[in-house]
Amino acid sequence: MKISDYIENNIHDMFSLDELSKMANINKFGLVKKFKEPTGMTPMNYILMRRIFSSKKLINSFSELTEIAYQYNVTDMAHFSKTFKCFIGISPKKYKKALLKQYNYQYYTS
Repeated sequence: MKISDYIENNIHDMFSLDELSKMANINKFGLVKKFKEPTGMTPMNYILMRRIFSSKKLINSFSELTEIAYQYNVTDMAHFSKTFKCFIGISPKKYKKALLKQYNYQYYTS
């Protein structure tokens, strides 16, 4: 199994470079180098990115952002917000507000 597939299938779990390198049967420095070639990012940054894009799908006008962050083992909302903004371009709170505006617009124009 490819490491990226393992990450996708276990995105809610905690990861460490040591664990991933044992799975790949390579030392962690070699893993980072091999992983970065096709993805352009380290395994840990890739995990953060996948978690953010996965969590984005769960956000709707009724969702609780803290609960979504906890589902992905992120206990610091400031870190979640900063990382979300880095990958998505806006904070999760603004993203949720934009969805709410879109929902209200569609509701009132239908």
